Amino acid sequence: MGESTLVFSRPVAGIRDLFFSATRDESKERSKTFDGVENRSEVLGRRLVLELMRDRDVGLTELPPLLDRNDAAMMHIKKHALSQSFFMVNLGRLYDQYERWSRELPSVTPFYAVKCNPDPNLLFILGKLSCNFDCASLSEMRTIIKLGISSDRIIFANPCKKIHHIRWAREHGIRMMTFDNEPELDKIKAFYPEAELVLRISTDDSTSVCRFSAKFGLAPERAEEVLRYAQNLQLNCVGVSFHVGSGCTDPSMYELAIADARTVFDAARRLGISQFNLLDIGGGFPGELDSELYLQMAAKIRQALCLYFPKDGIGRHINVIAEPGRFFAAPTHTLLTSIYARRDGSKDPENLQTYYVDDGVYGSFNCILYDHVVPPAEPLRVVSSSVKGVGQDYDTIVFGPTCDGLDNLTPNGSIPLPKLELGDFLLWKDMGAYTCAASGYNFNGMEGPLTFYVFQ
Repeated sequence: MGESTLVFSRPVAGIRDLFFSATRDESKERSKTFDGVENRSEVLGRRLVLELMRDRDVGLTELPPLLDRNDAAMMHIKKHALSQSFFMVNLGRLYDQYERWSRELPSVTPFYAVKCNPDPNLLFILGKLSCNFDCASLSEMRTIIKLGISSDRIIFANPCKKIHHIRWAREHGIRMMTFDNEPELDKIKAFYPEAELVLRISTDDSTSVCRFSAKFGLAPERAEEVLRYAQNLQLNCVGVSFHVGSGCTDPSMYELAIADARTVFDAARRLGISQFNLLDIGGGFPGELDSELYLQMAAKIRQALCLYFPKDGIGRHINVIAEPGRFFAAPTHTLLTSIYARRDGSKDPENLQTYYVDDGVYGSFNCILYDHVVPPAEPLRVVSSSVKGVGQDYDTIVFGPTCDGLDNLTPNGSIPLPKLELGDFLLWKDMGAYTCAASGYNFNGMEGPLTFYVFQ
């Protein structure tokens, strides 16, 4: 088996390095603008991302740093005379999340999970930030290659792959891919024998919202047996991966999974697989800004890596990667839905007022059905500021626009909302993950939301 050369760029490299590759005099001149700023490199990095997006000509609006999200939404509604739903995509939040990842997990290279949200501008910025990419299909791989991303920055992270997807990966030099069973190894032997293979193991994902181990992952105790099978096929196994489940709520699950991964590394060493040097800790990270849970997860991961992969031992030769999706994408998107119909609660037998908005579970709110996430709603008054009794909340049901009774955005029961009028909006934050990516906007002939890009 050939030697692997898996070496990934450090996550903190990229946008800052690009910026500071300018001449010394240019850098000094730029720095004069930021006297008194605590972290000049971060300010300069944000400025460069802003300039890159301006060059892409996507109609980007730069927002004042202290402008409230609601005020920014209102500004767009008035500027464009909006009466339909729209996304406000804050690309500055993407940079902030990348910086946060780099601070808390500097030794872990992120491979963004493209399935979470393949928005071309998110992908473009992440690529410029030296983030790599987790792709699960031919279409996702093609999308990343078309951005000019090199094939060695992609992991084909689908343990059960279609043959023509494997062939496409081979034709385009995407060598790294996951597997979790012997028939998959037979397939790879036939169609891509020089691939660099990462063994996906199952984990305890009982504390996650979306569990994966029932579908993917080899029991860790079988790892040596399957690695030997791959060895007999003269295939190139280079590492191990796991996923604690999407929407993980218990940071200790990472520690348990990293401990299991160490046993797989030990099995590889017993078999003499010298190029086994990759640890992929998957995803499961929360997407809320300033999430305390993420800080706890990062701390637990750092501790577990020090314990099971110490830098003065086996960890010295290990590349650690992860597959965050929600972490990067969720906080970038704010969704505004227009109230186009309503029922007065005072005339309802249960005293429930009802609003009908122009996006629903067949569109951006498919996350309610598929991702088990029920987003909270906030009122945004456009026409009702002078209505009597605006300070009082009422039990409210919110429906989407289709004729299906399933199109309910409040599936857990009524929520408190004030009396609003036709033409007012509801604001839904952190709507960038597993929303528009999995939508079927054309169902019932209902159009999807507009998109406006901002930078703050």
